[in-house]
Order: sequence, then structure tokens, then C-alpha cells
Amino acid sequence: MSDNIETPANAEKETKRDDISIKFSKKLANTFTDKEGKEFVSVKIPNADTQ
Repeated sequence: MSDNIETPANAEKETKRDDISIKFSKKLANTFTDKEGKEFVSVKIPNADTQ
């Protein structure tokens, strides 16, 4: 089980959250628009365990 499950007791203890940014190569991120017009970013993460 994960310790990061947010329960009311756990939510009261956590008051500060930091932003985390992950940088990807432009080759790995593609923007696309869904049928309703919302923009999303698709990120492909290469598998380093290739055999």
C-alpha cells in the first residue's frame, strides 16, 4: 500500500506543497487538441531497459 493516500487526517497534516517541474526534450512532448477544444500535452518516456 502507498503511504501517499490522502485521507482527511493526512490532509490536515500537509499544509505546504511545492511545485515540481519536469523538463523533457521537445522530441518527447507533443501537443494535441481533443474533440472539445481542450489542449493537452502527450509525453513519451523512453524505456531505458531495452534488451
